[in-house]
Amino acid sequence: YVWNAAYKAGIGPLMISLIIALLLFAAGGMLYRIRPMEAAGKSMAFHWPAFVIQVVLTVVFSLFLGIFFGTILGGLSKAWFVFGLIFGLLTGYVMIQMIYIPDFKKISEGKWRLLISGLIVLITALVSVFDLTGYDDYLPKQEKIEDIAMVHGWNNNENVIDKITKIRMHLPCDDNTYGYLKDLTGWSQSFEENDSTPHHTCQIRLHLKNRKEVYRQYDIADRRIRTSLAKLFDYPEYRENLYTLSSQSPEEVIRFEWRKGDASGEIYSDQEQDKTKALARALQDDIRQMNSATVTGEIPVAQIDCTIRPVEDSGEDYDNEIYESILVYPSFIHTLEILDAEGKEIRILPKAEEISKIEVYSLARQDETAPAKPEQVLENEKEISEVLTKAIPADLITVWTDVDMEKSIEITKKDGSMISCRYLQK
Repeated sequence: YVWNAAYKAGIGPLMISLIIALLLFAAGGMLYRIRPMEAAGKSMAFHWPAFVIQVVLTVVFSLFLGIFFGTILGGLSKAWFVFGLIFGLLTGYVMIQMIYIPDFKKISEGKWRLLISGLIVLITALVSVFDLTGYDDYLPKQEKIEDIAMVHGWNNNENVIDKITKIRMHLPCDDNTYGYLKDLTGWSQSFEENDSTPHHTCQIRLHLKNRKEVYRQYDIADRRIRTSLAKLFDYPEYRENLYTLSSQSPEEVIRFEWRKGDASGEIYSDQEQDKTKALARALQDDIRQMNSATVTGEIPVAQIDCTIRPVEDSGEDYDNEIYESILVYPSFIHTLEILDAEGKEIRILPKAEEISKIEVYSLARQDETAPAKPEQVLENEKEISEVLTKAIPADLITVWTDVDMEKSIEITKKDGSMISCRYLQK
């Protein structure tokens, strides 16, 4: 399935909605005029729709409270979800039954409505939350898949949903890629139980040998993803289609921006076209050289945001502009040479001699309500230097650098400023 984020409602759907609203308003006015008096003890203009209305309202109220209680603590607690369903079912039935017949002695007269409502709620919960049909885990058999395309939300977050329908990626369906797909289903399920952790969206397009296409979407928060995902970088098809920039002409890049702590800069194509093209080509070359060792063994040193406007777009129409963030690793030699030539120092973290102390905190705290206390306070320059080699600024934490990072550190510089980081334990 694919939700097309680029859909735009025109005047036609708007007029249809307006006409329907007017018709419903007229019908409501007519029913109000012929409705029996409240004093007669009747709450419905007609008796026959009472059954349908009560069932529908009870089901909706039950599902609403199920979702409310299930997600109130963050993530989706199935125990609280079931509690909300039962509580909503009984509460909704009693309230509507009291409107129909305001007498507690006759509360059981609509027990068949309660039974049918409960059955509908049960089937809905089993299918949508407990995956009775196995849809959430569904994957075609490996031998039926011709090739695979995938886009991760941390690359092109605003365009990821629309991009999967256009991407030209054709990964082979071998044991490595198919195994990654099977892992995604399990990771997605674990994320649904606790989505309070940082998560990432992965869109999958499966091109089957019978010429059909299957689309899947997963939200992932499992810490094991970095090692498995890194293997994809050994496929040229994945590297070349990882970023939109890789498949675009340098002339289509209209802006570069980088933010790296104290260092930052911008290049606009309408002001410095040659520099924009040069940086685009450098990034393209460096991205093509990436592999699994890059993302598992190197620490990102910078982040570059680029804005791309395809050549077919012109004028003031910015709807199809593409924004994406690209991590820069130490092995991005061509990119770093250009930024250094611009006089922009690629140094996010301060030097050890500029730091007065480093406080180390545990991310896996038992009591989140208690004030955080550092596990260690480092003031020795040698210890500080060692930590800096494995520290990543919090704003550069990505899907693969979130693994094995059970420590948070606060760096206090001698000038009093502070920087929050995560500590990569390797």
